[in-house]
Amino acid sequence: MTVVRIDPLIDPRWDGFANAHPSATVYHLAAWARIFEESYRYTPRYLALEDPSGQLLAIMPLMQRRTLRGHALRSLPIYEIGGPIGQHRAGEAALMTAALSIGQSVHAKTHVGSFVGGLEVDAPGWIAIEGPPVWVLTLPSDADGLTSWAKGNQRRPLMKALRHSARVGLRVRESGSDADLRRFYDMLLANMRRKHFVNRTLRQLRLTKELLTHQGVFRLFVAEYEGKPIAGLISLAFGDTVEALHIAHEEGTLPLHPHHALYKYAMNWGLEHGFRRLSFGYAWPESSLGAFKARWGAEPIPLYSYAWRPGGIPDSVRTPDPVLRAGGAHAAAVGPRRALSWLWERTPLPVLRVATDVARRFL
Repeated sequence: MTVVRIDPLIDPRWDGFANAHPSATVYHLAAWARIFEESYRYTPRYLALEDPSGQLLAIMPLMQRRTLRGHALRSLPIYEIGGPIGQHRAGEAALMTAALSIGQSVHAKTHVGSFVGGLEVDAPGWIAIEGPPVWVLTLPSDADGLTSWAKGNQRRPLMKALRHSARVGLRVRESGSDADLRRFYDMLLANMRRKHFVNRTLRQLRLTKELLTHQGVFRLFVAEYEGKPIAGLISLAFGDTVEALHIAHEEGTLPLHPHHALYKYAMNWGLEHGFRRLSFGYAWPESSLGAFKARWGAEPIPLYSYAWRPGGIPDSVRTPDPVLRAGGAHAAAVGPRRALSWLWERTPLPVLRVATDVARRFL
């Protein structure tokens, strides 16, 4: 068996392996190599374990770039999910060892997010760090099961919100238009500005739509009120899972409960198209976001994070501060950071759009 570099965009073995492997996520698809390269200047360094006949036994997406702060090596960037998947544990460990060698050779901050635990034992040199779990709802098998789900006591606040959104005339539809995607991005940017977070770029969302729509993966759901889009949800459908990737709303529209309507629409869509799970993304259980996901019946699935840094991993990175776990990074803003947050919240969206693109590409 040999660890080899592979170009997933021209080698059909890559997506063939990803589509057939039961543990593959949507982030193992080859399209992300181009998405991150063109959006954020990452260079694909994808790895595979190959037997003498040329058959792939394991794969691992890997992206590298040099920023103003030094080299970075990730599997994968932005979404923090990737890691090796293979036919056996030894193959996955071999790819982790090869990735660590690459990171050490260029003195890169190296990070892998994976649903495979214990890789720091099988591939010495990695440090396991604590991260938030991914919340996943097991969808009912049929419409009767969805009715039973809705009758649960813990669903009463959700159903009340859904009835209110329907009563005021809020409607959800699927969209394939660039205008709706652009409108959604403006809402996402405004929401993230309030949370003091550097957002994804419109370039990345457009590339994701372009490259993953024809595979049946990319979906944009839009919530409308009085004929105007007020919220949206980007979802990715792959394997047995519909992933709620990004959700955003027009400021001031939360009393209409558009997020509830969008998640319920995604549940119905997943059920109708034969999917078994709906992923709500990651959140700390102590946070209000984690509590919201739990109310839907989603359960936390551990996401294992592995890291290596030239100077070692600080304790603050290995185990995040409880304040951050409970309220997010903006809850701990003090001193100069508080002043920067104040300025960030008041930055006009056109300026913030350019600043986000520059920050994501060079920092």
